[in-house]
Amino acid sequence: MEKNFRKLIAGFYVCFILMAFAVPAFPQNENAPLSNQTIKTVIMHRLAQHQLLQKNNIKVTVKDSTITLEGTVQSLWQKKQIAQNAHQAEESYGLINDLELQEINISGSALSDSVINTIRGHVFYSIFDWVTVDVTNGVVTLKGWAHVPWHRSEFKELAEKVPGVTEVKNDIQLLPESGSDDLLRIRAARLIYNDPIFEPYTYNLVPSIHIIVNNGEVILEGVVNTLGDRKKAADLIYYNTDASKVVNNLVVKPQ
Repeated sequence: MEKNFRKLIAGFYVCFILMAFAVPAFPQNENAPLSNQTIKTVIMHRLAQHQLLQKNNIKVTVKDSTITLEGTVQSLWQKKQIAQNAHQAEESYGLINDLELQEINISGSALSDSVINTIRGHVFYSIFDWVTVDVTNGVVTLKGWAHVPWHRSEFKELAEKVPGVTEVKNDIQLLPESGSDDLLRIRAARLIYNDPIFEPYTYNLVPSIHIIVNNGEVILEGVVNTLGDRKKAADLIYYNTDASKVVNNLVVKPQ
């Protein structure tokens, strides 16, 4: 009786192993190409997931190994992000980006203000960076300095997010990496912002005096309240550091 029970258990075990490792009758080919409809569904899901759709503003067509994007978007950044997400859904396909930017009635000066406020109000914009903006027919040119390499690309991306911008030319210069420049940069910042005269300037999210250090040369950019503050800031650097040169580009705020 016990032997028959053991044989029965052994038989069940063998059947279980065979079933577990049996080859399915209709194997699935994981490398089989996706249908056009499936690729379209994946693209729309990615766009929705990244909050790039607004009231079905995007039309996606997948045909003849090509993805075509049509519709209207609010910013240059959205146009690029939608194209990037669509292409990642099926990288072997070609991509036609026919997305159009929404027309916005805004003057060049207003667009310039919007871009510069977006950049200078960002958390990564510091007293060691300085960015200016020129606008011509929606084309934005960024100039100035960035002390960290990825700040340069970050500021460009911020400009591309502003509605009304049709193109961004990034002429921001990257400050050289130098231990001596880093020490000079920190020394100059402490001299200015630890001085009682400049204490009111520290209350802003980004203090208005910017310190650019380029191969031993210190460039002061930004806005001060008085001519006396303008001179004092430069004198602190000139007489208390080993800067090879001090360029004072500070502007006095109109009263």
